[in-house]
Amino acid sequence: MRIWTYTFGCKVNQYETELLRHRLSVPGSVHVADPAEADLCLINTCSVTAFADKEARQMIRRVLRVNPTARTIVTGCYATRAPEEVQAISSRIEIYSNAEKNELPSCVGFEVADQPLGIHQFAGRTRAFLKIQDGCKAPCNYCIIPTVRPTMTSKPVEGVLEEFHALLDHGYQEIVLTGIRLGLYHGKNGTGSISLLKLLEKLVDIPGRFRIRLSSLEVTEVTDELIDFVRGHPKICRHFHIPMQSGDAGVLKDMKRW
Repeated sequence: MRIWTYTFGCKVNQYETELLRHRLSVPGSVHVADPAEADLCLINTCSVTAFADKEARQMIRRVLRVNPTARTIVTGCYATRAPEEVQAISSRIEIYSNAEKNELPSCVGFEVADQPLGIHQFAGRTRAFLKIQDGCKAPCNYCIIPTVRPTMTSKPVEGVLEEFHALLDHGYQEIVLTGIRLGLYHGKNGTGSISLLKLLEKLVDIPGRFRIRLSSLEVTEVTDELIDFVRGHPKICRHFHIPMQSGDAGVLKDMKRW
């Protein structure tokens, strides 16, 4: 089977597409660069803005046009938020919500006993993304993310370490830790759980030449302790990606940011 994938949106979505590529890489399957050549087309959508929805619809229509016989699957945040809109494009489309992504390979007929729980390489990239957290419950009144990713989860520490080692073994020298609310990471570690800072302390102790970058953080998640640790360790990029905030407390209150 020839498989084509396309991703819209954030690093979490990009990671999840790569994980699906790994899980669909069974004997007899091959990944192709042109949707017109594929037997299975998979589009992972974003819905953070109306423009993102529009881009997804345009891509779906293009794929249906250039390959009218392929099995066409749409997943991701737009498919989760507005499945009726997506289905209205064509009855040929198969829709899987974010909650159904992990089951997608078996649902489309890829019965593999040992599905990979993580990735070991990132197609076409010199740095790798490693998703360690998912979900958001913030009440911000302008944001759709808590609706499409409402379940807060963190990857267990053992799983993070295994995946991190696998990426290093495949030559990646920069690994980007990513999540919907990365700063709220609390991964299971034995009988307890640890924070993002404690996870970083474990990762930097791994031998080798590499660097760790943190993807988007909320300003409330950037503590003095995290700043001091990042500043003081050469294996961590001295860079924070933080959304710009209004300086007006009234505006923040109206937005339900705090």
